[in-house]
Amino acid sequence: MKKKYYYQYQKGFTLLEVIVTLMIASLISVILMQSMSTMLNMRYKFKKELMSTERIGIQNSIITSPLLGIFPDFNDGEYHFRGETKSIRGLTLTPLQGTTGAPTGFGMDIIYDSSSNSSKLIYKEKGFESIEIAQWSGDNGSFEYKGNKGKWSNRWPIQNDLKDQTPRTLKFNSNLTQKSYVIRVTSTADRIIR
Repeated sequence: MKKKYYYQYQKGFTLLEVIVTLMIASLISVILMQSMSTMLNMRYKFKKELMSTERIGIQNSIITSPLLGIFPDFNDGEYHFRGETKSIRGLTLTPLQGTTGAPTGFGMDIIYDSSSNSSKLIYKEKGFESIEIAQWSGDNGSFEYKGNKGKWSNRWPIQNDLKDQTPRTLKFNSNLTQKSYVIRVTSTADRIIR
């Protein structure tokens, strides 16, 4: 009669299996951590760029909004459009602080501060305090005006013609991210009838 040998097997993992499993888990965790780090870094860069782009877009809108809405005053009104190299005065339908759609007296001045070697664009509106809407380094800000004849000038009116009270196009030059803003004035150029 043959003897039967029964071997008892223990349940569980061998030391080698545990070490291999731990090595695979550690490799996976290293890859995941690197991926997470890359993703967080990309997210930070994207957020920074998005905030910068958003800030520039808001600044562009603030600068151009009152200029897009320039509106002529009545011939006997006090807000005939006047423009110099460093200042603008007139009426706008898109004020920054007042009611949109209501002709509002406004002004913009470029003021240079020699102590900080920087220029500021100051916005003024009838009934409100002045606000600084942009600042840049250097003394190189200016306004230019273009009428029906297609020539640029550093002052407006080019001639005392009541039928051409507002320019057709304005240009604001600065040392901001966008160096020049060209704004097409969409309102009529005169408002003679009262």
